[in-house]
Amino acid sequence: MAVDTKDSPAEQLNQLDLLPQYGFGPELSFKKLVDRNPFLFRVYTPRPLGPCFNETDPYFLGESFHAEDDESIPDVNLRPRTGAVKGRAFTASYADAVKHLDWTTKSSSPFVSTSFSFAWAVWEACRRYKLSVKHDVHIAVIDAKALVDRAVTALELLRESAPKERHNNHWRFYRFALESQDVLVYGSIPSSAVLSSIPLLSVLDVLPSYFIRPVADSAEKDRSAISRLTWEYTQKKSTYRQFCKQMSERFLRMEREDRLRDTTTGSVHLALRLLRARFYERVLDDLDASTVMVYQLAMVVAAWPGQWWVRDQPELPDLIRSIVNAVGEEIREARRVKVVAEVARLQSIVDDLEWMARDHDCASTQVGTDDETEAGLSSKPEIHIEMQETEPTTMGTASRLEQSTYVLDPRNVPQAEQSQPHAQVSSSANSGPAKPVAPALTREESENSHSSFVMTASSAVTGFIFGTFAAICILAPPRRELLHHFT
Repeated sequence: MAVDTKDSPAEQLNQLDLLPQYGFGPELSFKKLVDRNPFLFRVYTPRPLGPCFNETDPYFLGESFHAEDDESIPDVNLRPRTGAVKGRAFTASYADAVKHLDWTTKSSSPFVSTSFSFAWAVWEACRRYKLSVKHDVHIAVIDAKALVDRAVTALELLRESAPKERHNNHWRFYRFALESQDVLVYGSIPSSAVLSSIPLLSVLDVLPSYFIRPVADSAEKDRSAISRLTWEYTQKKSTYRQFCKQMSERFLRMEREDRLRDTTTGSVHLALRLLRARFYERVLDDLDASTVMVYQLAMVVAAWPGQWWVRDQPELPDLIRSIVNAVGEEIREARRVKVVAEVARLQSIVDDLEWMARDHDCASTQVGTDDETEAGLSSKPEIHIEMQETEPTTMGTASRLEQSTYVLDPRNVPQAEQSQPHAQVSSSANSGPAKPVAPALTREESENSHSSFVMTASSAVTGFIFGTFAAICILAPPRRELLHHFT
């Protein structure tokens, strides 16, 4: 419930209409109380959630229902069964309440227990922490307004009973439901209604000072908060009524400045710890709703040890609201800066990935170009060098030299020749007309032809030399002297 800041502080306190420290006031209807008391608390030992768990699944489930059986999850839109429960959206009766409050039949109860009192949740959690084997005790904060159609105070059902139908332990059940401000939720509590779940030891660290003994020396600073609690939580016979009385006495014995500190900064600190998960989740999107939520819980904590003293301090609501607003603004700004930094970091990562992708594309393109260039070199037309017949300019008929043709690898041809791949090289100035270029060989064939180039060239040169010598010997007049000279 949003408190109108235009009202006076006294009117704001009257509008809150908080429940007393112990028990209920004249009003017992959950639907009427929830408008001014918007939070419920539940003490429990958490269980591992399934891998497919989501916010549509029940966070808490009544004992008579089984989470693994979807058909057993209760329908929250059930119609009332009798006129005695007219106006409620579920079926409930005195017998159902007794079944839940009696530990021998609680396993067949369709209800989930919660409480309007944060102080009772702290007291009960400490008791379970001491008496239970498992120390993993949590306190869940629940949005009471989300459960209007499926919740009822236990006293509503207990008071509907006729004297003849009352259970033997009726008054014991009644006393427990009164002091714990017990609220029974039919069927299940959805995950969306659970504002947060805090381990007990995390809550004890931020309790107001009247809950914790002051540190006497440096040796006690290392001790846990649960070992410095001001009430005897280890005693089995300790009651919640005694706890409330003891805490109120400690609070009223404090100096006014200390009481003012506990009801302002101390209350806001505890409220922020209890609502941390949801507050941090909503503070960026809706600052006003987030601060109102913390303000309401801080007022509940502040008024608990002595409502009459709080009502005599008209400045308290404004102080608490100012503190909550200041904290909310600082957290929102810190979260905004963090989000901006995170966005910048992610943008940098995206830019790096884009640069790497472009670099990879360029490298792939370069590799493809190199492959095409190499393939182009291997596919260029080979240069053919022909040894054509030579006609001597002197007398007689010249012997025709054997014509030799070989293939030259482009990689062994000088650059000037590579620039003219279709040129033909002749062994004489009177070379014949250019002949058509042979088709290009593949790379493998070119490499094989290159290995035989030396032998082919050697044979061609040798043939040319001996052919020239034979021609000279035949045509020259002094043939015998030449033969004799060369032989």
